Amino acid sequence: MASRLYVSPHLDDAALSCGGRISRDIANGDDVLVLNIFTADPPEEGLSPLAEHYHKEWSNGAASYQVRRQEEVAAMGTLRCQYINAGLLDAIYRRGDGGEFYMSNLELFAKSTPEWDGNVKELIRKALQRMFQSRHWTTVYAPLGVGGNVDHIQVRDALVSLRNDIPNTEIMLYEEIPYAMQSYPWPEYDSTQEALKRFPRAGEPDVASISFDYKAPAIGAYTSQLEGLFGSMGTAIEKVEAYAKKLGNGSPAERAFYMTKN
Repeated sequence: MASRLYVSPHLDDAALSCGGRISRDIANGDDVLVLNIFTADPPEEGLSPLAEHYHKEWSNGAASYQVRRQEEVAAMGTLRCQYINAGLLDAIYRRGDGGEFYMSNLELFAKSTPEWDGNVKELIRKALQRMFQSRHWTTVYAPLGVGGNVDHIQVRDALVSLRNDIPNTEIMLYEEIPYAMQSYPWPEYDSTQEALKRFPRAGEPDVASISFDYKAPAIGAYTSQLEGLFGSMGTAIEKVEAYAKKLGNGSPAERAFYMTKN
């Protein structure tokens, strides 16, 4: 029996990007776990202007992560998958030792991480090390970095820094939805090909045929996120499935890349 760890920066990344693989693995009898990294409630005070902006924009405001954790329960239940929340702070809530913070969406999707935010990488490393100590993983899936989201890059780079600790584990880098669909974040669209240029350790692609039987309702569980990510909740699943069929030449598929060992 294979064991597979899916590392999800936020509460929805694994289901949106890998929900088909996850349900396939579980159907095959594999041991599957999703590790969600940035899942903590915001601090009660000292929010950055960018965080305050998002709280005004979101219908759930400061309670957004409480709602998102509830959505994760429903989504993972639909996929029949176990999960763990690492409880780290989303980028919009983090501050550097000198009081630095992310000031705009352009900084959130900068495709690189600032030096002042380096502490979070060690926290992610510790969360991953606990997973590696708990069992041997046949495969670990992590974000490629499409879209340039700093949280995704921090997760990817933390895993890469531990590569020598898990020499007998295959690392796969999945392209992130919706960023790979070039529909978000507006107006700084990215592409999988550009992400591959930025991270040359991503090697050969694996385009896996999937079913939408479990993925579609899992996506639909994230009601607080779908309108912002896809324009409307009603078209979210339709758009994701259309992209998946484009990848699979008419049959739905998801794409990940083998990470080279050197």
